[in-house]
Amino acid sequence: MNDCKTKAIFWLTELRTEGYYWHTIAIPNMQLALCRCNLTLKDIGTSEAEIEALRIKGCTTVAMRWLTELRSEVSRFNLAYSALRLRNALSAGGLLPKDIETSENEISSFSPT
Repeated sequence: MNDCKTKAIFWLTELRTEGYYWHTIAIPNMQLALCRCNLTLKDIGTSEAEIEALRIKGCTTVAMRWLTELRSEVSRFNLAYSALRLRNALSAGGLLPKDIETSENEISSFSPT
């Protein structure tokens, strides 16, 4: 097996085994490895649909982590910053607040205007 195919399979495995949190790193690295070898997703045993599902799962995970941070009694970050990161994760995944069991009102309450 050539080196770039091995790398593409490595990143796919990372995505499939909890690595989806790092989807913003894993997906581009996998795509780069595929491109360098002129391979397709099918060549490494996956599809666009699976990659998209893993990307959305990654966005959901990131959003949930920011929500947990915001709900914690002692936030490590500025609340407005954390709320912005939460909104960015929701937007990147095409998600709604209800998809992570929150509401727009709750999110807004974390970042005073």
